[in-house]
Amino acid sequence: MLNFTTLHILEFGYFQDRYRQVCRLTVTAADHHEALSILYRMFNVADLIPKNCQARFMGTGDIVLIDEGRKGQTYYRLCPDDWKRVERQLVC
Repeated sequence: MLNFTTLHILEFGYFQDRYRQVCRLTVTAADHHEALSILYRMFNVADLIPKNCQARFMGTGDIVLIDEGRKGQTYYRLCPDDWKRVERQLVC
């Protein structure tokens, strides 16, 4: 089971270099790739977006934080061709 937090680009302002947490949820997935696929589908089908999340459809540039507790945290940015792993310093 992987616990992950989704972080989306703020939807206002000229410089979109700040992120805010819009949802925190736990999913069951075999690996990061599967977790990202589940999350992408969830946030791109209106009926699947969790009601307790202040979210919009997921788009290019959005960040997902996968938190595996003692195993650590991993950040991914949605790019036009696929998810890319990014360093925390590039997110904050």
